[in-house]
Amino acid sequence: LAIIGIISLCRLQKPPRIYVEKSLEEILSNNGKPLPHITTDQCHPGDREDNLWLTFNDYIPPETQIEWEETCFLDKSFHGYYTWPKTIKYPLNKRARYTKDHEMPQDVTILYDRFMNEKFVRQITQLMILNETEEQKNFDKDQFVMFKGLFRNFGLAFFDNFMEQLNELAHEKITKKQEGSHQVAAQIVAGMICGSKNWTLKMINKDPRRMFRVIHFLCTLINAKSTSNTFNESARWCLIRNLDEFQWRIPSVWCEVYKHIAELLDHSSLSVRTRIA
Repeated sequence: LAIIGIISLCRLQKPPRIYVEKSLEEILSNNGKPLPHITTDQCHPGDREDNLWLTFNDYIPPETQIEWEETCFLDKSFHGYYTWPKTIKYPLNKRARYTKDHEMPQDVTILYDRFMNEKFVRQITQLMILNETEEQKNFDKDQFVMFKGLFRNFGLAFFDNFMEQLNELAHEKITKKQEGSHQVAAQIVAGMICGSKNWTLKMINKDPRRMFRVIHFLCTLINAKSTSNTFNESARWCLIRNLDEFQWRIPSVWCEVYKHIAELLDHSSLSVRTRIA
């Protein structure tokens, strides 16, 4: 119940997004390239000149915070795949966050003060481990959503406290507590990643361009040499399968994936073959 309560508070206190509405011509005019033919009247699914800017191919990450904030990220994969609307409403890549440098509302201060307390953070993580039952051995969505809300609303305010706990959880020596500790650690990391979606460029989700660091990491897994260890190989491709989230917008990455998959189609392990299917 405490976790549900924190989730509810985070949602109520969620800082508003800043939206802008522009035509595709206005968006593309800022990239310094000639405007392509834009499809707005008919349905033409697939790769076209006017939607290539949404793909990961040749994407160059912004170098300044202003460029990062003004970049048009479209998380819904249907945008641009079939056609374009006359105007596109999208959020700027920034969000207000509660920090100690600005006066907080009283209801926000309650959460802030609690999670700034190292002892409280340790107590709540340990409580999550102790409360784990046989039915809760899978990834706990509620705990994940709670951590996501905290990192979304407060940015890096609690980062150090949770990093300290992550180190303890990852190096848990008591065998009976290891599984629960690692599960809670995974939920914290997942919440941190999702909550960081609108952190500043200096602080750093489903537009692949916004997630370029994660994609680059997964690309290193794709290009890594195949190992004889079945577990490691299965785990590697299990992670790579998460690229499905980006659908058609990472064509160059899919080419690399298909090339490596072709070499593993006759792998001796059923687990590996299942992961690449």
